Amino acid sequence: MSPRWEDWWYRLALERGYLDAVLQECLVHPLQRLFRRCDAWERGWTDWLSGGASRESDQAPPGVEILEDLR
Repeated sequence: MSPRWEDWWYRLALERGYLDAVLQECLVHPLQRLFRRCDAWERGWTDWLSGGASRESDQAPPGVEILEDLR
């Protein structure tokens, strides 16, 4: 087998036939876009219903101090 084909087969085997990349591009990214769009629609709808920002938890800092209390 020529070195060129050896390199190609090695790269194909190393990347597991590029299955991860195909699944990422064809399945994961479209679903992420769909869910982000649904989230944006929900945020807009709840903001409109409440008459203002309805997600105060988005501005809250992460609760690191709570994790330290659990020790």
